[in-house]
Amino acid sequence: MKYNKNQLYPVLSQSLLVITAGLIGFLFLFGFLYENIDGYQYWAFGEYLRTGVYPFVWPMMYAKPTTVSPPLYSAILAFVGHIQRGDIPLHLLQLFFYCGAGFYLFKTLLFFIKKEPAIIAACLTSLIPGSIIYTGYLMTENGVQFFLTLYIFLFFSWLKTKHILPLSLSVFVGIIMGLWKYSFLIYGFLSLGMFLLFHPKKIAAYLFPFIGVLILMLWIIYNHTITNVWGLLDTKYMYAHMVLIWEGKVVPNPDNPATKRFRSYVPDSVPIHDGYWTFLPYILPKVNGDWTKVDEIVGGMGMGAIKEYPFEYVKTVIKIFFETHNHGIPYWSNLSRFGNDDPQYPLYCQTLGTLQFCAPIIKTPWTYPIWNAFVRLSDWFYVWIFPFWSMGIFFPMLIVCLIHKNAFFRWLGILFLIGRIPISMSNVAESRYLVPFYPLMAIITVAGIKQSILWLKRKTENIKRSF
Repeated sequence: MKYNKNQLYPVLSQSLLVITAGLIGFLFLFGFLYENIDGYQYWAFGEYLRTGVYPFVWPMMYAKPTTVSPPLYSAILAFVGHIQRGDIPLHLLQLFFYCGAGFYLFKTLLFFIKKEPAIIAACLTSLIPGSIIYTGYLMTENGVQFFLTLYIFLFFSWLKTKHILPLSLSVFVGIIMGLWKYSFLIYGFLSLGMFLLFHPKKIAAYLFPFIGVLILMLWIIYNHTITNVWGLLDTKYMYAHMVLIWEGKVVPNPDNPATKRFRSYVPDSVPIHDGYWTFLPYILPKVNGDWTKVDEIVGGMGMGAIKEYPFEYVKTVIKIFFETHNHGIPYWSNLSRFGNDDPQYPLYCQTLGTLQFCAPIIKTPWTYPIWNAFVRLSDWFYVWIFPFWSMGIFFPMLIVCLIHKNAFFRWLGILFLIGRIPISMSNVAESRYLVPFYPLMAIITVAGIKQSILWLKRKTENIKRSF
């Protein structure tokens, strides 16, 4: 039986909705939480918020807690730390984020396309394996994906209606998103600047921005009481080492004062471009376990390298920006080895407080094999399919949006660059940093393709009329 377009869209959209809903139910009952060392840092700060005691682990034997991890996810972990089998409500929350990101992606797509195609695009984006895998990861990417998608919906609701409430709410959401993952605070500042620029006369419009800024200020004050550092976190310079020295492999001059200071703590046999954790056993005992001193010593050397090689830094940032879109699998390589005894790629199926990892609500003999097969399929997707979309389709559509005459489309590209460039300036080329942007990438792809088709139609009609 043949379907025309009007028949195909409803059938396909309803089928994908059923598949996505079934997947969510399956993940809640048969899925489980898992973690890595980065997830441990979120949990550790959550324990500090809950008990007042920071559970240090070697080699991170600091004199005081570190706030290198944003606070809000840790606050959630502190809350579920009071609940028996806290992994279950945490997993449910992350599945809620997953559903919410898909819902607000659909709502935003309605600004550009009709209902059924919007459902199809939203479901296909939700079925990207990385989004599914991060519903169980003890990481912040899943939550940020939700907050960013909600933020984009609010921002475009304001652009569409010119009502001040969506912009006011976007300030609050942007600040909350920034306290979930620091680099995304830039969106909160963007909305706050736009809000103040329009200077609404109604006092009530200032409520959400006021609450957001108040929460931000309270966190900065609390951070200072813990670390004696003013700012969002106690790490200010390490990004310079991560980007230019670690990722870019640009080694500063040995005569650079920052390099000499570094070498006074770390022997010459240890490469400068190693990860910062390699240096901890050498530096921490000599600075009384003060992490901020490690940040100054290691990150200061990176800052010195940037001053010596500013163009190399710019080149490295550009390289990181593009490599992130084609850098492979956005999760740790051990995630396809559940149930296997693999000493080379150990899995952390431990218990942290009330969080039981690798422990689904319903466990069957097929639980781990099915999951491992899915991760292997995901690996294949990221090697062969994702780069085709990210590099071959998305980037051209990003350019289409950026050069579009209509500011509504240009803002799509601007919002993407505003988020992605600072991350490329402060992190290595890891594709997990792209996971929160999947919905925005989908919107840009859909909007760009639609405008490209309309442009081609106009050109074709002009050619026909010329004959």
